[in-house]
Amino acid sequence: KITQNWAVKVMICRGLIFASLVMVPSCGFKSIYNTDDRILEGYSQELASIRIKKERKQINQILRNHLEETLNPDNIKTEPKYLLTINLSKSISSTFITSTGASGRNKIILNASYELKDLKSGTIVGSGSVSAKDDFDVEDRRFANYITGESIEFNLTKIIAMNIRNIIVGDISKYTDTKLHSKH
Repeated sequence: KITQNWAVKVMICRGLIFASLVMVPSCGFKSIYNTDDRILEGYSQELASIRIKKERKQINQILRNHLEETLNPDNIKTEPKYLLTINLSKSISSTFITSTGASGRNKIILNASYELKDLKSGTIVGSGSVSAKDDFDVEDRRFANYITGESIEFNLTKIIAMNIRNIIVGDISKYTDTKLHSKH
């Protein structure tokens, strides 16, 4: 009788788990990190028409490359309508100090402020700032720390590029709505 009760409880648990998995999408659940590509499809021409101001620093060039890939993944050829200017800053700080006084863990923070301008009118379409951060354990080998830091910076620039793209979609949407309403 005990094994029968246990088997019934297992079946009920399985049924509840299955029902909850089936019901989750119907309740409006959506992943936080999901970017709905259908929203971006309508803006693909506008995003492709953004030109990014060049900078000399390597980290800025990496961010620029990620932005170009993110804004125009299909490599659509268009006339430039907008100019995107980005100021990127990086800070590295120790988050853990060892007994010898050396850093045991480093935090890298990238801050990017941007300004998007309409090339014809010079109007600021949008501006803002985004940041991304990550940390890593400091090893005894300097080269390993250097490579780890560069890898983290590379990944953080990808995150910043996607965040800037998502904000710019809203900026362009507001700007084009304002232009349409001002004509009528």
